[in-house]
Amino acid sequence: MNLQTFFAIIQRDFKVLLKEFDEFVIRVAIQPTLFVLVFGLVLPKIGEIPQGYINLIAPGILGMSMLTAGVFSTAIPLAWDFGTTREIEDRLLAPISVRAVLFEKVVMCMIQAWLAG
Repeated sequence: MNLQTFFAIIQRDFKVLLKEFDEFVIRVAIQPTLFVLVFGLVLPKIGEIPQGYINLIAPGILGMSMLTAGVFSTAIPLAWDFGTTREIEDRLLAPISVRAVLFEKVVMCMIQAWLAG
């Protein structure tokens, strides 16, 4: 595997992520914010759950947010790449193997999931 090409593709994905960082933050922050709002403020206020319940489920919300961000950062861009933009063809024309392109996508999605956490 040509590491220079691999890192060039990662660098390109980082530039795209930084360009669309507002969208990324909104996509990543909506779900945990709503969970914290509902389970930390609304449900304890109306007496449906105990006051400290949010402290119990906060690690699960964090984990679920990271998992969701990882899945969506894989599925949505791949759907766009195969569908409307046809950008996957440009990646497959790079001088690296198809497995390396797949590995790059997985590495970039892991980084996005880590950023979401």
